[in-house]
Amino acid sequence: GISARAYASCNSGTGRGVNQFVLKTETRRQQVAQFLREEILVGHRKAGSPLREVELSKELGVSRGPIREAIRELEKEGLVEVRPYAGTTVARISLEDLVEVYQIRSALEKKAFELVWPKRDEAFRAEFTRRHEFLLEAIAEARGPAIVDAEQYFHSLPYELFRNGLVLNFWKQLAQRMRLCFLLHSEVFALSESYSEAHVGFLEAALGDDLSAMNAEIDTHLSKGEGLLRAAFNASESSET
Repeated sequence: GISARAYASCNSGTGRGVNQFVLKTETRRQQVAQFLREEILVGHRKAGSPLREVELSKELGVSRGPIREAIRELEKEGLVEVRPYAGTTVARISLEDLVEVYQIRSALEKKAFELVWPKRDEAFRAEFTRRHEFLLEAIAEARGPAIVDAEQYFHSLPYELFRNGLVLNFWKQLAQRMRLCFLLHSEVFALSESYSEAHVGFLEAALGDDLSAMNAEIDTHLSKGEGLLRAAFNASESSET
C-alpha cells in the first residue's frame, strides 16, 4: 500500500497559494483540478464559496478553458456545484447526502473484505496494524483533519489489495465526500475515547477468522460514524437558530 505520508499528501495537499501552484508534465486541466481539489479538501475554500473563472484565471495564470474543464471534473466528483445563471460554488454536504454515502460505503466495504479475505497474509496483518497505530497517534494528538486522513488511510487497505481500479476510485470519491463533511463540521473532532476503541474492534475483526463477524463490525462501525456526524449536523442547526 501507499505510505501514510503519500496518502495524506494526495488527499489533503501540501499547501496553498500561487507559489505552490507549478505546472508540471500533467495537462493544465489536471493541474488546476488537483489544485482546487486540495484547496477544498483542506478547507481553504469553504462550502458555498464561489469559484469564478475570471478570478481563478488571474490567480493561477492560466486561461479560462482549463479552469472550465477542471470545474467539470470536480463537479463529477461532487466537490463543486454548477448552477445555471448562479455560477459555481464549493459543494455543500447535506445530511441526506451523507447517509447515502454511508449506505454505499457499507456495501462496498463488505464486498472489498469478502474478496480480499482469503488473501490476508502476515504482510496484510502487519500493514493493517501499522495503519491502525498511525490512526491512534492522530487521535491522541487531536490533530483535527489529520484524523480523517489517518482513518481513511486505515480503511483504504482492503480497497488497495482488491486491485480493482474502478472500485478504488469509487472509494476515493466517497472518502472525499466524507472528508469534506468532517471539515464542514469540526465539532466531530471533539472525539471520545470510544472512537479509538471502535477502531480496535474493527482491527480485531479484520484480522480474525469470521467474515460474518467482519460484516457485522462494518455495520456497527459505520453506524457509529454516521451517528457522530448526525450529532454534528444537529449541533450546527441548533447554533444557527
